[in-house]
Amino acid sequence: MKKQTTYGYIVIPYGDNTSRADQLKSIEEFSPDCILFDREYKTTTDRTSLEHIMGMLRPNDVLVTARLSNLGRSYTEILENWNRIMERLVFIVILESPAVDTRPGKQRSEKTATEFLSLLVEMEKKRISKVTEVLKAAKLKGVTPGPKRKIPPEFYNVKERWQKREISGREAGRLLGISHRTFMRCAEDS
Repeated sequence: MKKQTTYGYIVIPYGDNTSRADQLKSIEEFSPDCILFDREYKTTTDRTSLEHIMGMLRPNDVLVTARLSNLGRSYTEILENWNRIMERLVFIVILESPAVDTRPGKQRSEKTATEFLSLLVEMEKKRISKVTEVLKAAKLKGVTPGPKRKIPPEFYNVKERWQKREISGREAGRLLGISHRTFMRCAEDS
């Protein structure tokens, strides 16, 4: 029978190296055979080490990670990776929540599922809070979120003709190569 291997997995948050040391210290308590790191950037997370671990996992191995969010940047990605781990008959320990420990003798199945879902809810609350803060800050600066509309140079001439009722909104949109609704929105904004 194969020896059980314990893997540690850490994601280093963007601009926060103290988190790396904290995660490393907590994972080392499990005496892992191997600890792999991935790095989080502003908009992406490189998960090549997680994929490498996934390739090495065998039944009865243990994967220890500090946070559930280390398994992915979205619910879908987290659930996909969780299911991949479970399909391999691997045990997982999430340190941020002691109830999420699927090792034999540690399992509390209904509590584990509840804790897992509550972690997902908490992550979503944090994400929504962060997005709300960014949108409020942008609004205070007078910035409209989203892509900037590129107004064609002939827009103002067409708008003037439309205001004089020489052409319809549909005709104005057709002349500019945009829908009449887009023309109307741009005409209101400018």
